[in-house]
Amino acid sequence: MAEWLDFQVRLEGHWLWLALIPLALAGAYCCYRHTLPAVTPPLRWTLIALRSLAMALLLAVLAEIVVDWWNKQVVHPWVLVLVDTSASMGVVEEGQSRFAGAAAVLASPDFAQALSSARLAVWGFAEAPYALALDTLSQARVGGQATDLARALTKGLEQVADREQLAGVLLVSDGAHNLGEDPGRAAAEGGVPVYTVGVGSTRPPADVRIARAQATEAGYLGRPLRLEAELNSWGYAGREVKILLSEGDQLLDQQLAVLADGPQSLSFELRPTVAGPHIYQVEVAPLEGEVARDNNTALVFVQVLQERLKILLVGSGPSVDLAFVRRSLEADSSLVVDCWVEEEAGRFYQGKQLSTEVLAAAGALVLVDPGPGLMTAAGPLFAQYVQAGGGLLLVGGLRTWQSGALPPVLAGMLPVELAPGKGFVAQEVSLSMGLEGREHPVVRLVQEQEGTTADPWAQLPPLPGYLEGARRKEGAAVLVEGNIEGRPPLLVAGAAGRGKVIAGLSGSFWRLDLISSGVGGRPQIIRRFWQNAAKWLAMKTPAGRVRVWTERPIHRSGEGVAFAAQVFDELLRPQSGASVAVSLGGEASLQLQDQGRGEYRAVWRGLSPGEYSWHAQVQAGGSAIGSDEGHFVVEQHTLESANLQANPALLEEIARLSGGQYRPLAQWRQAIEQLNARPRLIQQHRTLAWWGPPWPLILAVVLLAAEWLLRKRSGML
Repeated sequence: MAEWLDFQVRLEGHWLWLALIPLALAGAYCCYRHTLPAVTPPLRWTLIALRSLAMALLLAVLAEIVVDWWNKQVVHPWVLVLVDTSASMGVVEEGQSRFAGAAAVLASPDFAQALSSARLAVWGFAEAPYALALDTLSQARVGGQATDLARALTKGLEQVADREQLAGVLLVSDGAHNLGEDPGRAAAEGGVPVYTVGVGSTRPPADVRIARAQATEAGYLGRPLRLEAELNSWGYAGREVKILLSEGDQLLDQQLAVLADGPQSLSFELRPTVAGPHIYQVEVAPLEGEVARDNNTALVFVQVLQERLKILLVGSGPSVDLAFVRRSLEADSSLVVDCWVEEEAGRFYQGKQLSTEVLAAAGALVLVDPGPGLMTAAGPLFAQYVQAGGGLLLVGGLRTWQSGALPPVLAGMLPVELAPGKGFVAQEVSLSMGLEGREHPVVRLVQEQEGTTADPWAQLPPLPGYLEGARRKEGAAVLVEGNIEGRPPLLVAGAAGRGKVIAGLSGSFWRLDLISSGVGGRPQIIRRFWQNAAKWLAMKTPAGRVRVWTERPIHRSGEGVAFAAQVFDELLRPQSGASVAVSLGGEASLQLQDQGRGEYRAVWRGLSPGEYSWHAQVQAGGSAIGSDEGHFVVEQHTLESANLQANPALLEEIARLSGGQYRPLAQWRQAIEQLNARPRLIQQHRTLAWWGPPWPLILAVVLLAAEWLLRKRSGML
């Protein structure tokens, strides 16, 4: 609201024009002192006033009068207060919970006095922010399955109506963050300083938990299966606990462990007797005084297979690439590699003969640098295998690309169009992940195995060449491309008939392994790619046009369950624009969002622990085109209980990136002083100039016109 106004009048013309105003007023009086015919005194004075005002206004314009005024007001800034109410804030330290210590400060008269000159917007948060009042803070519920600091910052800032008057954000938290995006990036992009107040000790609270449990490899019927787990404990060093491995109500194994502060490795071995999905539970008996008990168990999902996948590896004679691909595939214990090496056109060592029956027994076919003899003799068999639903991995080489045009039957299966008259260009080309490759399961799995969100292919040495003019076919996905002009495709995936094909459009792929094996290299990237590609190709595409799945069969409480889907048209090409709806138990429904290229995705959040059955229904053009169904489990182990330790380092990083400062709870006064939420005096300056704008002239004309009308009605000349 306005507090006061200041005015100032100044001249930009000569003052003599103003000195003429009394003369103009005297002249107007003299003109109407005696009139013919005589008029009444009120009319005479009205005529005098109209002419006087018009003349005075014109003289003021010539004097160039300028009026300045200032509108001054006191503005009380906004402060966004975000209070962490997640489960980790319930950890008791020195006889008091973290939240109770924070609430004692936030609800105190001293805190209210320190921010008395500011307008407060207060929000509590765990998985998501919600409105909160400081005077009822002691009644707030501490809990939740996860903490999303980034969402609290983003949504909290969106709720502040007057962002221009926002002095900053006061974030009171223990720094635990286990869900959502990077809070440091959210703070930096928020555009306002975040002053973080850290709550809690950096010393881990007393707890015993199963931090991780997983199967070390795929499970096969009758073969040993090893499960590994990590046990973390603090505050119970020297205590002996029992670790149980079970499936449903059946106890499979148990062992004793002596606790030590920090992580400990556990290992179990079992031999599955039934094929199919299995959910195993690793559990440590709870101990008195633990801050959380839902993290004492962890679930492991294992799909037990009847037998290992059989991969048929075929090459045109011995080569370095053939040996490298064979070693890479045989290093995966879930694969059985049957290697065939061509001796002469269509004939293999040891008298082997390719046939429909031999190919039909293979889960996937891997061709390494096939020459013209092999492609001509066995090309129709390969095409028949792929058309029937088989998977083909073509690892190109100089024999393949320098032998001239590929046989039409083989070229037609490739996911790329080869340019006529152009061939292999011998030029070193560095690698880069393709746009479609970021979402393809083969490449995405390599990223996950590397534990990075960056492009792992950019760290590999270059390949010796590429196919000039090669272009991906419609519906194909460029997994890896050359990081040079034209972005030539190097690894491309696509469909052919009912089968799938991945083509390597270069040569000497062994270089990616050998040269990367030096100090700091990452040869496992290309090795894992061959392994993942063989498994993906061996996985038969389900019948129909729809495939829906969850990214994992087991999820922790608090994290979203991600659903993904692939939808194809009648020709098995990716289809966009479909409606994909997933329902749980026939009640709630989730609509998957179209990601393009026939892919759909959405995340279901807020599910309680338990086992769930889901059903997906897909429609296009108003008609149902397919459905899918499945199961998943949300375990008791929450994201929040995975780590209840305070993290002041994250709070310091948030403050630094946003331009704020970090203070521990005991120094909350310094945080508010740095926040600087004092009232500010704002002045709005406005100017009204009489020379230039048309309104003075218009007003003068109106006054003179009114004078003329009155004279005419009175009969005056």
